[in-house]
Amino acid sequence: MLFNIRKDAKGAYGSKNDSNIVDIGVSYDGSWLTRGQTSNIGIGCVIDLLTGFLIDFEVMPKRCEECQQTKLALDEAAAEFHFWYEGHQHFCRIAHVGSSGSMEVKSAIKLWKRSEKIRFRYASLLSD
Repeated sequence: MLFNIRKDAKGAYGSKNDSNIVDIGVSYDGSWLTRGQTSNIGIGCVIDLLTGFLIDFEVMPKRCEECQQTKLALDEAAAEFHFWYEGHQHFCRIAHVGSSGSMEVKSAIKLWKRSEKIRFRYASLLSD
């Protein structure tokens, strides 16, 4: 679905070739699951200014439920936990370590770094 939205956004800029990198103007904003920037989950969104389409997003959880449950079942300092975590770390949902307030900035960095992989260059930015 996101692929089709991106294709339509490129079409709005006159690009008929999916391999071209298209310069677009975007709006960026972050939000949190709970109020007050103390949430364990945040999200950053890039929205095309011309079409209003969501171009990309990044969810930034600070917790992984599987990790939490395993820490309760096993001693976190035990070898058994570390063995389990070796297999789990590639699937761990934790994407952010730090304050909830810094999620917005860190998600923006991730989104900008991967923009050219999705064939866009964010040429101008409207943000708060």
